[in-house]
Amino acid sequence: MDEVMQSALTGKKHTLFAVFVSSVFLFGCASAPDEEQALETQQSVSSQSEQLASAPEESVPESKSASESSDAPSDASAATELEANASVGADVYDPFEGFNRAMWALNYDYLDPYFVRPVSLAYVNYTPVPVRSGVRNFLANLDEPFSAVNNAVMGNGGKALDHFNRFWINSTFGLLGLIDIASAAGIDKHDKKEFGDAIGHYGVGEGPYIMVPGYGPLILREGADVVDGLYPPASLLNFWASFGKWA
Repeated sequence: MDEVMQSALTGKKHTLFAVFVSSVFLFGCASAPDEEQALETQQSVSSQSEQLASAPEESVPESKSASESSDAPSDASAATELEANASVGADVYDPFEGFNRAMWALNYDYLDPYFVRPVSLAYVNYTPVPVRSGVRNFLANLDEPFSAVNNAVMGNGGKALDHFNRFWINSTFGLLGLIDIASAAGIDKHDKKEFGDAIGHYGVGEGPYIMVPGYGPLILREGADVVDGLYPPASLLNFWASFGKWA
């Protein structure tokens, strides 16, 4: 009985020893690739650090050259822009510069904020819309005759006929132009053409401008528009009516 017990214990010891040896072997086999992979990773990291350490010595000159090349075009473009601005300033023809600057300051600092703008806002805010529409139509109807003449001078026969038809239709059926009957009848409404536009059509230049107090810039060629007031109906208006129409 004792021999049987001893042999059983001996068999268990051999079995445990075999299990221990096999587990150590398997653990070693499993950990070996990790150690090799760690060695490879360490070697790759060290090689990358060496490359990074040597990279600035080669890249710094390139970055300098790139920055220098990028600065050169910007300097050239700035110089070109300055030359262009200088040439534009030299080409401006303003023989009334001193007067225009003084009138611009007068308009901007005093007339516009304290007179022109309050009057225009009061007119818009306190005048009924039908009244404002009637005044606008009446004044626009006075532009139709000279617009017809100036379009004829410019060779725009169709527009000249439209201006003429609009004038007589609105003047008769539209209560002297207070109501725009011509537009309701399908006659196109064109922009007004003054005598300055007619002579400009044939090559007359604009000329210098002058700053008018309370109004703004007025070019010299627009002074020729006084011709439009030499024939009816504009010639029938008194001074204040003409001033209101012009303003």
